[in-house]
Formats: sequence, structure tokens, C-alpha cells
Amino acid sequence: MLNAILRGKRWGICQSLLDGENEGNFEGIEDTLTATVFERLLYLPDTEIAEILFSLWSDPCVPIGGIVSSEFWPRWDAIKQDGQRQREPDCSLEWPKRVLVIESKRYDYRNMQEPMQLAKEALAAHVRYPDKKIWLLAVGGLRDDQPLTIGTLRTQVVQFIEDLGYGPGDWLNFSAALWRSLFLRIHQQLHGGSPERDRLLRDIRAGLWLHGIATEPPGWLNDLVRLRDRLGHITDASI
Repeated sequence: MLNAILRGKRWGICQSLLDGENEGNFEGIEDTLTATVFERLLYLPDTEIAEILFSLWSDPCVPIGGIVSSEFWPRWDAIKQDGQRQREPDCSLEWPKRVLVIESKRYDYRNMQEPMQLAKEALAAHVRYPDKKIWLLAVGGLRDDQPLTIGTLRTQVVQFIEDLGYGPGDWLNFSAALWRSLFLRIHQQLHGGSPERDRLLRDIRAGLWLHGIATEPPGWLNDLVRLRDRLGHITDASI
């Protein structure tokens, strides 16, 4: 949450705390959700940060070298065709040969990601870092993160880039994930590694819960799994 305050994202925080009907309810605050998760990831060694984030690509390619810079809500000059002077993604991480741009939305299982916004943020990054490949990650704001859903969003982003007169060529790599899927990757990396990592993992889980993001499978899915196991047990006993 520190970076959300430092970058002037105080309004949503104060509004939530002062809301008489939902005092202390952070469920809808996108900026504090972003800061809560990615601030803590940045406490990890650079190699582990890369392993977690780039594992969200179907063909992960972990960068060589350490992180050159990281910034929350950077303000980049927009391309002339944008219609706005600046673009402000939620987070950027720079390596020697690539830049990861993160655009997050507040909820899972809802269509909130905007292809045009993603395209313009990718272009702003490309203009700012012309000699580096851009890796664009959309987190949250998805009905699901099945390959078809991600592929459709990628196609829309690329089409907008082409419509604006910039062929993406080989400079853009795109992926998307639910918050829950990102948490599962973090859990795989950190769980049981050390007491310090478990504490970090616990804080990330608590931060997601605070913002209304479930880290466990939907209840009906758990029920089906239990029913399947129970039926299997009954069948085995009757043989």
C-alpha cells in the first residue's frame, strides 16, 4: 500500500475508510490491491520474481540478468494517435533486454480488461524503450484465463496496435491471468521454502482476501471433488 500512497492514490483508500456503510472495506480498491501484491513480490530475489511472473506465459522465457528498475504507475508519453498525453500502467519492471508492463483490474471472473487501453500502454512502453521487447501482462478483469480467452484478448490488442499504425512485429509478448492464478504461482514458489517466505505468502493471501479475491477454488468445485471421491469410495467398497 506504501507505493499507492506515494504515487498519489490516496483518494480510494480514504474513501473506503470513511465510507459509513462499508467502513474499512477494501474490496473494490484496485490500486491498493496492485500495490499489496507486487510490492511484496519485489522483496524476493530478482530471479524468483522473474520465475513467478514469466511462468504466466505458455512458453515462459525467464530473462537473464537482474531487474534494472521498477516503478508503480509510471507516466509515459503516449503516442500521437492516442488522444491522451500520457499513459499510466499499474506497474513496470525493466530488465536489460525487456520491460514487463502490468495492467491490473480489481476483480476476477469479470470482463474488465480493455484491449484498447492495453494496446496503448504497450505502445507507450515500446516508444519509451525502443530497443527492448515489451512483455504485457493483464492481471484480473477476466472472465477466466483459459487459452481461448487469453488468445482472444491478445488478438484484440494486436489488432488495435495495427489500427494505430504500429505493426507489433516481434517486440510484443502478451499474456493474462486471474489474480487467483497469479497467487497459485506465487504459492508454488514460496510455500514451505522458509519461515520468511511463508510469512510473505501469508501477507499476499491476506491482501487478496481483503480486496475480495478468492485464493481457493470456487465452493461448488470443491463440492464436486468431494462428491467424486465419495462416490469412488462407495464404488470400491461395493466391488
